[in-house]
Amino acid sequence: MFSNKAKAYVAIVIAYTIIGFNPLMLRLTVGSVTALEILTYRLTFAFLGTLIPIIFNKAKIDITWKDVRVLFPVMIVYAIVFFTLQTLALEAIPSAEYGIIFALSPIFAAVLASIFIKEKINRVQILFIISSVSGVIFIMVMKGASLEVFNLRGIILSALTAITLAVITIMLRKVSGRYSAHTITFLVSATGFVTFNIALLFVRISTGTLTQYFAPLADWRILMAALFLGVAGVFGTAFFQSYSLKYVESTKVVVFSNLATAVTIFAGAIFLAESLYWYHLLGTIAIVIGVVGTNRFGNAARAKRMAKSAEKQDG
Repeated sequence: MFSNKAKAYVAIVIAYTIIGFNPLMLRLTVGSVTALEILTYRLTFAFLGTLIPIIFNKAKIDITWKDVRVLFPVMIVYAIVFFTLQTLALEAIPSAEYGIIFALSPIFAAVLASIFIKEKINRVQILFIISSVSGVIFIMVMKGASLEVFNLRGIILSALTAITLAVITIMLRKVSGRYSAHTITFLVSATGFVTFNIALLFVRISTGTLTQYFAPLADWRILMAALFLGVAGVFGTAFFQSYSLKYVESTKVVVFSNLATAVTIFAGAIFLAESLYWYHLLGTIAIVIGVVGTNRFGNAARAKRMAKSAEKQDG
């Protein structure tokens, strides 16, 4: 049988593979729905997804108002702040440029984790994180992406999205040991479901278009995108992230975010017949080396610290 830590790494790979497919799904909605609409449909499907295990008695939500207060920051930052920033950023800036800035998430996470939860990161790990980030930036630059100064709004939104992901990873690391992955996912999805539906309801009533509330979902592209972004992109991602952070340090988890870029590239080549060039492969190799190195040498450093601690106790 696999250990919990091995299962956690599988969960991480699944989570960021899903994230890698998100841009492909979002392409289906561009120009067809507003940011508020896709957020509402996305979180609605996510919330409905969390109810399925409960209905079939595969999961149980046993929480008190005290638990809600503890998880409230995670609920707000994840369900409302992160998804809103991500959607607005991808509307304001091309996905390639967004990828360059979003690749900085592991660096933000490493800094914040060392400050707030005292996770130690060694110099070798830093080098591997830089390798992973460099792989993403290399691919994007070779594709012709550049950060135009005049698109300041898009750059700021993308940077805030990257920082928010780092914050979420650290927050989940702190609470994942106390609450199940499904409990956290349920509350996150429920928060987004209630918040965005209230906002869209207000807009529909004020503009006299209440009867058109679910009209965009008549388009199969919007429906498929919303289903994927909700059930897989929110429910699946939040669940697997919460589970993995119960067993793996946040700095090791967030570096996997750069794998999402590689997934996006290869998925585009497979499903959209986009061209695949040598620099895609070279950049992906750098990303994978960075991810593996960050986790491998982090485990080695931890084992070394534990051995030294044991020697002191014996002495």
